[in-house]
Amino acid sequence: GIDGDVFIIGGAEIYSTFLHRLDELLVSWVHEKHPGDTRFPAFEDRFSKPEIIESHADFEVRRYLNSQPH
Repeated sequence: GIDGDVFIIGGAEIYSTFLHRLDELLVSWVHEKHPGDTRFPAFEDRFSKPEIIESHADFEVRRYLNSQPH
């Protein structure tokens, strides 16, 4: 097994593969729109309501906990 924290840093296919195995999810929410064709996979049904752990004028960091055992 792996001891300690493991961080997964995308892309979308990698997130989709591992999303169900995460204990927590840290997401940076940028408060403005940007062009792009890739979206983060749906996760809200598996995770708790977010805790905002960092807040700035342009973005915030939200922490979600996995609400379903894996």
